[in-house]
Amino acid sequence: MDARHIAHYRIVRPLGSGGMGNVLLAHDVRLDRRVALKLLPPELARDEERLARLRREARAIAALDHPNVVRIHAIEEAEGATFLVMERVVGRTLAAIMAEKRLDLEQINDLGAQLADGLAAAHRAGVVHRDLKPANVMVSDDGVLKVLDFGLAIWLDGRPEQIPAGTVDPAAPTETAALTAAGSVMGTAPYMAPEQVRGQPATAATDVFALGAVLYEMITGSRPFAGNSRAELYSAILRDSPAPVRELRPEAPAALAELIERCLAKDVEERPRSMADVRDRLRALADEAEAAPERSVAVLPFVDMSAARDQEYFCEGIAEQLLYALSRIEGLRVAARTSTFCFKGKSVDVREIGRYLGVGAVVEGSLRKSGDRLRITAQLVDTANGYRLWSEQFDRRFEDVFAIQDEITDSIVSALELALAPGEDARIEHGTRNPRAYDHYLRGRSFFYRQTRRDQEAARRLFAEAIEEDPAFARAWAGAADCCSFLYKHFGHDPEHLQEALRSSRRALDLDPRLAEAHSSHGFALSLSGELDRADEEFEEAVRLDPHLFDAHYLYGHHMTFTRGDREAGARLFERAADLRPDDYQAPMLLAGIHRAEGRDDESRRQYRRAYENACSHLALHPDDVRALYLGGAALVQLDQIEEGLEWATRAAEADGSAIVLYNVAAAHALAGRDEQALDYLEQSLAAGFTHRVAAELDPDFDRLADDPGFRRILDRMDAAGH
Repeated sequence: MDARHIAHYRIVRPLGSGGMGNVLLAHDVRLDRRVALKLLPPELARDEERLARLRREARAIAALDHPNVVRIHAIEEAEGATFLVMERVVGRTLAAIMAEKRLDLEQINDLGAQLADGLAAAHRAGVVHRDLKPANVMVSDDGVLKVLDFGLAIWLDGRPEQIPAGTVDPAAPTETAALTAAGSVMGTAPYMAPEQVRGQPATAATDVFALGAVLYEMITGSRPFAGNSRAELYSAILRDSPAPVRELRPEAPAALAELIERCLAKDVEERPRSMADVRDRLRALADEAEAAPERSVAVLPFVDMSAARDQEYFCEGIAEQLLYALSRIEGLRVAARTSTFCFKGKSVDVREIGRYLGVGAVVEGSLRKSGDRLRITAQLVDTANGYRLWSEQFDRRFEDVFAIQDEITDSIVSALELALAPGEDARIEHGTRNPRAYDHYLRGRSFFYRQTRRDQEAARRLFAEAIEEDPAFARAWAGAADCCSFLYKHFGHDPEHLQEALRSSRRALDLDPRLAEAHSSHGFALSLSGELDRADEEFEEAVRLDPHLFDAHYLYGHHMTFTRGDREAGARLFERAADLRPDDYQAPMLLAGIHRAEGRDDESRRQYRRAYENACSHLALHPDDVRALYLGGAALVQLDQIEEGLEWATRAAEADGSAIVLYNVAAAHALAGRDEQALDYLEQSLAAGFTHRVAAELDPDFDRLADDPGFRRILDRMDAAGH
């Protein structure tokens, strides 16, 4: 055979290597047109199995007539060569495009919809591709996507051309061959669905999973599953959940991230029903984005410019109140607190911050307090070009701080051209018009979330000072109640603490019956006092009044999991809490424990990873927070970094030997399989005052010790000490 000719095709140049052999650009001298020839190597052309596969590819693609599927003109044999004559596509593979640059969201929606449309057409014709990957997708120079390489295609209706599950694929691409066990699976491993890895028959849902893997790589720049060996990769596909899309690309629309993650569901029944459904959803998302482009903003911590530099808590409080107010506005995506507060004290160009956080605008400002005078400067900056969209300086008395915050919020809404829905209000509800009460309240909240005994007592004193300034400040009463509830639960079961929690939460309800925090605080106190049905009612009312309140969902989750023993309900509440505060490490940690206890290992690991990463971010801002230390340590243990995790937990115990810390360090050792040390720390927690037997008995972290006699004895002693 002349190297420059095959029959009436003049070879122009090689185009690359496909799954079945070399691909050449050729000129059809009869029709005077350029085509692509896909050849089987001569030494393989005599193999009937390979020829059958090539003919199968020709029949599969010839059955389709769709602009997003490469056209097959003919299958020919000439001069010792067997080849497909295919449509010539002038462009590059999707793999080459992704290697060169990060795709923008508009491109991802467009190319994803085209890809889904081509595959939907294949499914209508009864064909499953079964080897979808970026290298098998071409994008023409004018932006038209073409699906290639149906060499592993099978017929959905069970025609004789179907390859039985478990058949060896000796002519698979190099990447496939390297990661495919002989006699077990077919396809390209990083994009295989779990059912392919198991050697089960492929269906249309198999292509949906592969499309999800391709979309995931398009949007995040990395594959959803990885491993250093074939076994590790297969294990990841079967067990692990990929990192959430928005963790890797925060600006990704939530609906698009959710669609991709549904496509990657292990269970076929949890994936979208059809490829057509995926296509339609991608098109709808593109239409929605065009009709109403997503607005996004980050609020950076304000800078303390006061002479004494003693207003850091107030600067953080202002930023957090703005975050909370803006996050309630439909159509506005607000970056999480930890994501933004990591820039605290750093001089970083706002355009770089925008790229890092994936937001279109940033709120930044400073505060200077001198006596009763307050100077607040604030500006909203476009991260695309660094230009100010709005800026203002407020020189007012301290008493005007509430009006200043409302003006800032209103100005941001206006500058971003947001239209508020009927009844929607971007104003911040502070609960008091007394700025000194508000100041004490913000100080109290800064201590409250650390949850050591010292911090809880400091928070309680500050809430009391806020109440002294404004006896009608319902939020301060609710905060004081929560402090007393935590002191009762974790530090000695002092009946006076529980009674004070009930009294303060009732006072908060009397002052403001529509305050969600008051209902949540009262529900927490009722749960601790054993009035479980009334606690349910109060938590339900809190969630109804404010569906965005993290504390209500988090404390309700605690109640259902550790008091009611309803792990499924607890999981739903912790999941909602984690969604409401994406930077929180506590709710994902507790959610992970429930998933692990229920045997959902892949979801458990995903939540442990999220908890650990959030704990790291939190510790970067608050390095002395022992709760983040011991919970992050337990997460590390569950992520198989046992020694490092136990070292974190031990540091927490050394820094704070209080009952709740020792209890959680015991849990970390139990998770690590260090039963003796776990029981020792549990003994120490009991001696330090932890007597909440029901919580310990229902805690999934101690499931492995449920039948241990030593564990049962400690529970009995907790029970006796608590009465």
